[in-house]
Amino acid sequence: MTTYSVATNVTSPTTSGTTTRTFSHTSVKVGNVTFLVIAWMASTTNINSISSPNSSWSTVQAKTTGAIGANTWAFQMFMGISTSTSADTVTVVFSAAPTVNPQVDYMEFTADWLGKNPANWLFKVVAPVFQTTGTAITWPSLTGFSFDDFFVGYGFMGGGAFSGTNGTPAGFIYNAGGTNGNPFCWHLSYGVGPSQPVGTQAASGAWMVFAAVFALYPSLIPATIDAGST
Repeated sequence: MTTYSVATNVTSPTTSGTTTRTFSHTSVKVGNVTFLVIAWMASTTNINSISSPNSSWSTVQAKTTGAIGANTWAFQMFMGISTSTSADTVTVVFSAAPTVNPQVDYMEFTADWLGKNPANWLFKVVAPVFQTTGTAITWPSLTGFSFDDFFVGYGFMGGGAFSGTNGTPAGFIYNAGGTNGNPFCWHLSYGVGPSQPVGTQAASGAWMVFAAVFALYPSLIPATIDAGST
């Protein structure tokens, strides 16, 4: 069994620019996987591309939109595979300038045998869940594709600060969020599950949650494979 660990906890870099936005991202180890979420207002605006010199990026969840409070927000989730530990500048090109600064949040994960053999990062996702009101937060149920998966979830709260209890359910850890206040949860030995992390937001309001599982698999040809979504 693979032992996974958090290489970089929740980080919320500030973006600069207008239609083309940039932010800093430096990986801890070559081959690590970064789970990245970009949230922005202006639901008709799309992300045309994402790139950086020292990571390869791919979409794990296409753009999805929903109302959070009085505003419509768009979300897109990515995974990045690092090719260098040098300082990296990520460039995101939008189809038009977002109406407010986009919110960027990410976590980086690693595995105990990463770098010893060629390998692929596989992933599986479940569609984001939007709720219009409430204080109780529940991530969607997600069945992994192997006994060697780890789980990571992201949330966007319209009712204030999030709180979750580590170990509830068993194995889950929570982070109330970086400077953007968008919470993450993870389970490093999730396997196939399914198990649903839970928490609360400070006041009743709209919210969105998203969940994914990742696994590192040996391969003769390094690549990134989408194991599918539910």
